[in-house]
Amino acid sequence: MKRLTLALAAAGAFLMLARAGAEPTTKPAPAAPAASGPLAVLDADRAALKSLVMVADIETPKSGNRWSKFPMNFEYAAPNKYRSEIKTGGFEGDLIAVADGEFIWSYPTKTKKVTKIQQALVVESIKENGPNDLLTVLATPTLTFTSLFNLKGSSTDSGLPVLEVTPKISVKDYDKIMLTTSADGKTPVFAVAWKGAKIIARVSFTKYERNAAVSADHFVFTVPAGVTLIEK
Repeated sequence: MKRLTLALAAAGAFLMLARAGAEPTTKPAPAAPAASGPLAVLDADRAALKSLVMVADIETPKSGNRWSKFPMNFEYAAPNKYRSEIKTGGFEGDLIAVADGEFIWSYPTKTKKVTKIQQALVVESIKENGPNDLLTVLATPTLTFTSLFNLKGSSTDSGLPVLEVTPKISVKDYDKIMLTTSADGKTPVFAVAWKGAKIIARVSFTKYERNAAVSADHFVFTVPAGVTLIEK
């Protein structure tokens, strides 16, 4: 499940990175110390973002050089709410995660257990221990990309731009995430998460809509009947 969550966050974060890396900004520079470069553009762009709707297919490797595919939906509402749903069909069932601005709720549907944790605690952990929860990073503008990541640009053999992002503080679940874009840098083609020399998740994008209409009800979680609540 962690790989699926990681891939989902990578999709959102680096779709915005593609936009930031390709388009110059006319926004005034932030107060000193002033940051510069694509990550600073991303931070300014994300701070102005009101909402985001994204749909993608996530793939994770399995034996025999095969891949498991999981449809995913993600919604974000400023300043710090999100909802993700990943259809796994596996032992733990579908994975639902909801951040309501105060708590983060994690619900693998077949387990009949919901985990609830204060969102502020997760944010503080990221500041101290690195960006191990990319969903929360994506949905928390105060967690700036310039403070959390290093960015390097390259290209594929065919000349398509590639953005490579690595955490400044190492985390256990991934080492880097790479996004290949269209030639003009505006359209994401593929996102890949790596751990060492192994691909742990990849994402194909089917929808990405900024400032789309989102329902406030989607960012409220009610524990279903018969489900155990675990508070951390």
